[in-house]
Amino acid sequence: MIKNILGFILLFGTGIIFLGQTIASLDNQMLLLLTVISTLLFLSGIYFHIKGLQN
Repeated sequence: MIKNILGFILLFGTGIIFLGQTIASLDNQMLLLLTVISTLLFLSGIYFHIKGLQN
């Protein structure tokens, strides 16, 4: 249950950050690293969300 909630927060929280940084990184290449980090957090959120739904 905790993993499912954690995955849900990671999934939607980093998803919004990812979309914002993707739009911003089109103008600023310095945000590319932050975009990569938020993408990894987004994918880990998907992983924990699926694992939480399976259990």
